[in-house]
Order: sequence, then structure tokens, then C-alpha cells
Amino acid sequence: MKNKLLLFLACLCTQPVCYGNIDSLLHVLEHSIQMRPATLQQKYARIRIIRNQLAQTHNHSDSFKIILNLTLEYQSFNYDTASMEVQRLKRMAVTKNEKVQAEIHDAFILLSSGLFRESLDKLNGLSLEETPDSTRRLYYFNLARCYFDLSDTYTDYLDNAKQFKAGLGFLDSAIIYSVPNSVEYLSHQGLKALKGTQREKGKQIYRQLIAHPNITNRQLAIEYSSLSSLYQGEYPDSVLIFMIKAAIADEQALVKESTALTFLARHSFESKDFERAGRYISLALADANFFGAQYRKMQILDILPLIEKRRLEIEKSRFHQFVFFSVVLAVLLLISILLIIRTQRQKAHINEQNRQISEQNHKLKESETAILEAYQKLERYAQKLSESDQLKEKYIGHFFESNTNLINKVHTLFSKSLKQVQEGKFKEAIFNLKQFNDKYEQQKLLQDFDSTFLTVFPTFAEQFNRLFPESEQFHVAGENVLTVELRIFALIRLGISNNLTIADIHNYSVNTIYTYKTKIRHKSLLSSDEFDKAVLRIKSIWDGKTGD
Repeated sequence: MKNKLLLFLACLCTQPVCYGNIDSLLHVLEHSIQMRPATLQQKYARIRIIRNQLAQTHNHSDSFKIILNLTLEYQSFNYDTASMEVQRLKRMAVTKNEKVQAEIHDAFILLSSGLFRESLDKLNGLSLEETPDSTRRLYYFNLARCYFDLSDTYTDYLDNAKQFKAGLGFLDSAIIYSVPNSVEYLSHQGLKALKGTQREKGKQIYRQLIAHPNITNRQLAIEYSSLSSLYQGEYPDSVLIFMIKAAIADEQALVKESTALTFLARHSFESKDFERAGRYISLALADANFFGAQYRKMQILDILPLIEKRRLEIEKSRFHQFVFFSVVLAVLLLISILLIIRTQRQKAHINEQNRQISEQNHKLKESETAILEAYQKLERYAQKLSESDQLKEKYIGHFFESNTNLINKVHTLFSKSLKQVQEGKFKEAIFNLKQFNDKYEQQKLLQDFDSTFLTVFPTFAEQFNRLFPESEQFHVAGENVLTVELRIFALIRLGISNNLTIADIHNYSVNTIYTYKTKIRHKSLLSSDEFDKAVLRIKSIWDGKTGD
């Protein structure tokens, strides 16, 4: 009931301008198709309830009505089961009206399956005596349907006009026995207007019929399908809209004996919507197989090969497109892989170059650091050389000053003493001469030499000791004081190598100086020649490293 109400509210207007949007209705139809399993479960649940009612009743009249309800549930749902139920209904019939009703429903099932002659023979063999108007209405309506279907189906070898006229006559009889303004009455009136090509009258009747409160989903499907015929040749969209609504009603009523989906499949095929056409015709064929009527299958098979052929062509075209694009994609993928491999190799090559550049930069930085350190060292050496030059100048100046003072002192002393001798003051002259202490002056001269030399060669003792084993090394006697051994070779370092000169400076004999030099050379780690050369290579500025 809920589905019927929603369908009625959605489709209340029947004027062409109010039919609604086709896409929206198709969406509703698609949703209804998706809901088939749930709707089928509801159908089976309803049938189980009816069967349970039948099992619980023992009253003949109630049992007949319940079996009749089962027959109605299966009439447009499953042909074989409906035939079984109608046979049980016939066996259950006792009264004249029950027997006629059972035969009419049996004829309806035969009619739905396309057995028109069998249905007519069964209806023509019935007697309507002692039957109510409702049974008579049903009887005449089924006769009208038989003749209309015969007229529409067998167009080549039947007298269609005669069949059609007979159908209209029986339809008038059905209208006479219908309750005025009932669903059946309006339905028969609408069908009569449709068959009589009374379009506007038919539209007006169907408008009332669709809005009727007692109309069922199954009846709505029939009336929408009939109403679509009234718009044939005038409003193609209206025809389509009403057929979609008929299909929606069929889905909600679970009608398997239907032509709406077949019509929509044909329309979709003509509109080149082959995917939808294929789905709808497949659903229609599945419904026909489920219902079990050969007549409906024959109708579907008229259009099915065309749709399937076109669908297969489309599938083949899609397959070819798929193969083409797959090949293109494979080629592009292969190219991409090759590009990736090449890119990776280039990246690896670039990384290797970057690594080499980084190593070179690191080496350059190390070289730069070494050059900077060397430059700083050279600056220090230059500064030390500058200081050494200044010290040498100071050293030379100091010796000039010392020698000048000594000469002046001796000159003054001798001048004074000479004057006293000339004056006959011999004692005073001798006293003055005794004031000159040559040993003191010599010792002072050596101290001045040591101090000045160690200022110019501050690391002379360290460099000199590197020429000897640790046990034989020499040490300075005190601050700025050289031992005799160190002083002898300090003089040699300054270029004074003559033994006599060195002996006079120390006030030693030549043999003593020679003995000192020989003894020291024998203690050295080097030969005599190499030792003398090493002494001459002693630096005034030394960084503590071995070598020149």
C-alpha cells in the first residue's frame, strides 16, 4: 500500500506538461529493479501468510476464498504455480458461482500464456445462470480480452474487424455488470475509449482511474500501459513516461507477465542506448522465463536478437578499443620503464659526479686549509725572519758598541797611564793599568755573545741535541748561557771554524779546542762530515719538525 501511495503521489498529474522528468523516472525504475530481491521476499512472505491461513481454516467458503487469493497472487507471477492453484480452486468449488469463478480464472491464466483459443473454448462453455454481477463482469471482460488479443496477434489470417467488434460487445457487457465509478468500471470505460480512439475521453477517464483510492499497483501498471497508447503519435515523451510508470508499478507489484520492460528495451534500442536496452530485455526475458509463458517469450525474442547483436557489436568494438588502448598503454608503460631506467642511470651518474665533485671540493678545502696554514706559517716565518733580522742588526750593533766601549776603555786607560809615565808618576800608572781585568772583560764578552746568540738562535740547544743520543745531549748552563761545547759549535754555526780563533776567544789552547771538537763529534749520531753539515743547517727559526 505504501508503494502504491508513493507511486500515485509521484504520478498524479496526467497532462503532458506534468508528466515529470524522464531521467528521474528512470532513476526510480532502476531503484525498483535493484529492490527486486526485497520485493520478492515480501511477496513470498505474503504467500506464506495466505498458506498459513489456509492450513488453519476448516470452513469450505473460507478455504475457497483463500485459495482464490493464492491464485490471484500467482496469476501474473508464475504460470505453473497459478495453474496448480486454479486446479485446486476448481476441485474446491462446490456452488455454481464457485465453479464459474474457478473456470474464469483458469481461462485468464490460459489467456495470459497466449492460449487464446483454449481460453475462449473454456469461457464459451460456461453458463452464467445463478451467478452474481461481479462474476458476470469478470466473465465478459475476459471474453473481451480474448477477442482483442486475437485481433491484435493474428493479423494475417483472421477477420480482425469481426474479432475486434466482438471484443467491444463483450466489453459493453462487462461495463453493464460493473459497479459504477469502481476501479473495474473506470478501467473498462477507459479501455472502450482507447479501442474506440476516443483520446480525450480516454485521458479523462484514466485521470479519474489513476486517482482512484482503491486501485492496486498491478492495476496501475495496466492502466499506465493503456494510457500510453492514447498518446501514440502525439506526445512521444508522454508515451515513454507512462510506460516507465507502468514498469515501476510492475516492479512494485512483482508482475512477471508484463510488456512494459520489453517496450522500454525497444525504445532504448531505437534511442541507441544499447546498454540500457540490453539490461531491460534481459530482465524481461528473465521475467518471461520465471512466469513460464511461451507467448511472452516469443514477443521478447522478436527484439532480443537485434539488441543482442548490437550489444555484441558494441562489446566487440569496446574489446578492440580495449586491446588498442592496452597495446598503447603497454608501449607507453615500456617507454616509461625505459625512461625510468635511463633516468635512474643518469641519476646514478650525476650522483657519482656529485660525489666526485664533493670529494674534489673537500680536497680543495683541505688544500685551501693547508695553503692557508702554510701562508699563516710563512707569515709567522716572515715575522720571525723580520725579528731575526732586527736581532742580527741588534747583535751586530751590540758587538760594535761592546768593542767600541772596550777600545775606548783601553784607550782611556793607556792614555792616562802614558801621561802619568811621561809625568814620572810610575806608581799611579801601574795602579791604573792594574785596574784593567782582562779575564773579567773576556768573561763579559762571552756572556754577551751567549745572550745575543741565543736571541738569534733561541732553539740552538734543542736542534743541536737532536744530533746526539739522549744520554749524550747537552744542556745550557743557565738562562742565556752556553756551555763551552755549545759555544764552540755556536761559533762554527756563525762561520768561525778556525781553531786558533775559537781558542783565542775562549783563552784556550788550540789543542784544547781540537780535543773538544773531536770528542763531541764522536758522541754524535752522524759522521764527522755529516755532523759539521748538520750544525751549519741549524735554523734561527725552527718549527720543531725534522729536516731543512
